[in-house]
Order: sequence, then structure tokens, then C-alpha cells
Amino acid sequence: MKKIVLIVIAMVTISFAQNRVEFETVTVDSADSTFVVDLGLDANQLQPNYSGGNDFRPILLITDTAMTSTAVNFLISADDGTTYADTLYEKDGTKLSYSVGPSRAIILKPIDFAGVRYFQAVLDSTEADTRTIKIGKRQY
Repeated sequence: MKKIVLIVIAMVTISFAQNRVEFETVTVDSADSTFVVDLGLDANQLQPNYSGGNDFRPILLITDTAMTSTAVNFLISADDGTTYADTLYEKDGTKLSYSVGPSRAIILKPIDFAGVRYFQAVLDSTEADTRTIKIGKRQY
């Protein structure tokens, strides 16, 4: 019985370690309405015995206490993060958009960002001062 309990604990611990959430802080400069996120690359993908978990996806957006924008949508980069042109859309053809506001934790749908490494978030209005935003991301 003790062996089974130890095995289950080990499996749960490994599962949580693989699915940890990492946070990145980005800023929106004063008189601006965009910020760029590099979701990064799983270093294990570069190894010869790689078997999954090859991308990070955003799962949470935490807004600044003084945020004045009310919505955010996203552009993606098909190159190395220098050109942002392709707007993300829902499968029904509507532009992917989330409501935002001051001091909010917005849950994002990770599937919407599958295969995306670089994205630019576009707020619906410019911010009067510099704002700090945290992006929670996890490996899939």
C-alpha cells in the first residue's frame, strides 16, 4: 500500500512540475496601446529524444491597477517577432478579443494560441501612463 501511495505522489509531483505557470512582465508605454510577448521555446525541443511539450501558451493576463482600456485583441508574427500582421480570429470569423480593465486577472484560452510564439496585444485605447501587465504562460 505504501508503494502505491508513493508512486501516486511521485506521478502528481512530476505532473505539476511539468505544468508549472511562468510569469512574464511586460509594459505598455505611455501614449501607446500595444505590448509584445515572446512565449519562448521549450529547450527540450532541441534535444534528440524530444517527445512533446513543444510550446508555451498564455493562460492568464493580469492588468495594471490604472488600466483604462476595455478590450484587447491580438496580432501574431509568422517570422521572428519583427512583423505583426495576422490578426487572431475565432473559428466563427470574429476577431479574438477579451474584455480588460484595471486590476483584473483574465483567463485566456490556451488553444487560441496554439503554434504561436510571438504575439502583439492591441488595446482598444492608448494608455495615459506606463502600465505593467503580467502574462501567465504554461507549457503544452
